[in-house]
Amino acid sequence: MTKQTFIRIGLLSFLTVGGIVGGVVANRKAQAHGDDNHDKFSVHDFKGNYGMLETGQVEGAPFVEVSLVQADGAGHIKISAIANLGGGAAGITTTLTCTYTVRPNGMGQVNCKDDNSGELSNADFVIDDGGREVKMISTPDPHGYTSSVATRQ
Repeated sequence: MTKQTFIRIGLLSFLTVGGIVGGVVANRKAQAHGDDNHDKFSVHDFKGNYGMLETGQVEGAPFVEVSLVQADGAGHIKISAIANLGGGAAGITTTLTCTYTVRPNGMGQVNCKDDNSGELSNADFVIDDGGREVKMISTPDPHGYTSSVATRQ
């Protein structure tokens, strides 16, 4: 597996699992506060610099990654990542250029291109805590799984 595939798998994991878990949590919070009108999100709610931690397994080996996610609030993201696979020395680095959409319920999709390899990836996410967190997980991927949380800096 290439370094770019390894980073892409991590990003996809980040973007998919959090969407499922975060969506359930956000919906329960809205119901608990009597907020039946929780369909109020847009791309403007995902804006700023986020620190992201991602963990999981890729190709049967432990995986961990830290990233800076820069969202412009207008549908564009830049991601700078450094990862470790299998407990070796950290240092697998890459950058991705992405576009994203957000549905009124806070769930969204991101489409990325690795700036080095040109490899494309897609994933799902959910905005939580008033835009202070974005939770993600990879789409089904035969190479492994990861989950991630990005917190606004």
